[in-house]
Amino acid sequence: MSSGQDLGLVEPSGDGLEPGPGKLTPPAGRGADVTVLGQFSHRARAVLVAPSSQQLGESVLAVLVAFALGAVALAANGINPQSAYAALVSGSLGSAQSLASTAVQAAPLLVASLAVGISFRAGVFNIGAGGQLGVGALAAAVVGGYTRLGPGLELVAMAAAALAAGAVWASVAGVLKAYTGANEVITTLMLTYVATNLIDYAVTGPAKAPGAINQTPQLSGQAMFPTLVGNTQLTAAIIVALVLVPLVWLLLFRTGYGFRLRMVGLNPDAATAAGFSVRRVGVSVLALSGALAGLGGMLEVAGVLGSVPQDMSLQVGYTAIVVALLGNNGPGGILLASTLLGALAAGSTNMQSAAGVSGPFVVLLEAIMIGTVVGMPVLVRYLRARRRTAPRGAEAR
Repeated sequence: MSSGQDLGLVEPSGDGLEPGPGKLTPPAGRGADVTVLGQFSHRARAVLVAPSSQQLGESVLAVLVAFALGAVALAANGINPQSAYAALVSGSLGSAQSLASTAVQAAPLLVASLAVGISFRAGVFNIGAGGQLGVGALAAAVVGGYTRLGPGLELVAMAAAALAAGAVWASVAGVLKAYTGANEVITTLMLTYVATNLIDYAVTGPAKAPGAINQTPQLSGQAMFPTLVGNTQLTAAIIVALVLVPLVWLLLFRTGYGFRLRMVGLNPDAATAAGFSVRRVGVSVLALSGALAGLGGMLEVAGVLGSVPQDMSLQVGYTAIVVALLGNNGPGGILLASTLLGALAAGSTNMQSAAGVSGPFVVLLEAIMIGTVVGMPVLVRYLRARRRTAPRGAEAR
């Protein structure tokens, strides 16, 4: 029997955030399973267990390339890039109100991105975090709008309802994948459209508030998070979102479930040989991902909106994919990336008014970031292949 090092396994590095070379050290009680792990696929190790320095470099490069190409696009349209980016910084970081706006934009994005990152870690592609966030928001709004449980308890009940709704919604895709082989990319995406129609039905029918506006009943003060900064929308919901970052890290890197989740994501065949149920992990991780996204919807309703409107946007689910990719599916990286995109969203209004930049410009920056992050591993492999096949004389020159 080959040793763990011979099999090409990896172990968590000192900080536990990224793997390093050597033998994989599982949580207590799983040592015997590691001896039957097969050779990890080259692609899985290259994409999912790249050195942290390489991952950080790719993400930083993606951001720099996006802003550089954005500057070219601005100049081509007769707009001074320096003035535009100065307006962006001023609108997102230039004052206490600007910082609060950035935090408000980043909070739901952070939670949704943690949800997406967890599923990506397991090799499960949850594209429908927006729909899960939407049903979580609706469940929380219904509980908060039609019950009176007292201060504190009402927020807890709303959170529980949002967690359950998001988990059930995502589990539909998980069960379909496990027992019928349905592609979760398609099912989670389609369920987002179903969630949009469900919200539309609820706020125009059984959950509609009295009056002409199609929305759920306005939440009372005890069902809302307290405001942290006066004259802003920044509430204690941001604290809940930030607390989730270390909790997700602990789950991924300090629990047996997190170990199984990451092993399934690295190589399902090797995980099966080790005795892990790939089907069970797939269903459970989608439920967990959906629960987190649903909680993000509750934070948005109880922190900012106060009700679920008919036209509630679920686009945050797609932006969360960008954040997860930029953050390399790690909680710390996702926190930084969500802050960056929150700042872009908060500063875009000031860019439009102060520098005359069109609204879709921020979307362009996000698209360039996605292309750079996704294309970087392909480019690196291509350059390495060219270097290996280049004649020695050419390398010397």
